[in-house]
Amino acid sequence: MGLSSDTHGSESRLAAYVEGLTAALGHADRMVPFRSYCVGLLLPGARKSVELMAARVAPERVQAAHQSLHPFVAKADWSDDAMLAPVLADAGYGIDTDFRDGIADAVSLAGI
Repeated sequence: MGLSSDTHGSESRLAAYVEGLTAALGHADRMVPFRSYCVGLLLPGARKSVELMAARVAPERVQAAHQSLHPFVAKADWSDDAMLAPVLADAGYGIDTDFRDGIADAVSLAGI
């Protein structure tokens, strides 16, 4: 693919991060749509609708990809705490009071 080693390292880190999050989804049938959703969010394009993501992620099977992504996004049938835990752990926070403090810090830094 002609990727530089720095880009390859970034891809490896992102793949490992997404893999860690897939464990928190709770069911194996959510893993493929989650990975597709992550890829769709990172691909070029101003609009991030599920239909456009499906067309970008799987142009040869847009309808099937849409049918896979839509319920994944619309139902969000997983534990928020389970999904947030690895994210917060990577950021150095716990799930309870540390999380609230981290949100306040992020909002303060963003100037919101």
